[in-house]
Amino acid sequence: MIKWEFFEKRRNIDLSVWIKDANIENYEQLVEILDSKGVEPPPKSYFQAAYAVAVPKIEKVAPVTEEPKEDEIIDKKPELRLERRSSKRKKQK
Repeated sequence: MIKWEFFEKRRNIDLSVWIKDANIENYEQLVEILDSKGVEPPPKSYFQAAYAVAVPKIEKVAPVTEEPKEDEIIDKKPELRLERRSSKRKKQK
């Protein structure tokens, strides 16, 4: 079997890009693909680091289930107060 390091350099492979492109979801799936190619898999820690880059975790935000309280509902338009300018214009010298 070919060592991972040689295979990676020879084929100019970026594991994180390969994980994304091949839709690899776990280490076991990577091992199966590499076994079929006759390549020793990289250490699991190497895979985990590349996987974290390829598939970043997205924090889930809990949906809002409460309805807003009556005092929080804003249905009135704010009142606009416009100041009037004085009608007297300053005379220019």
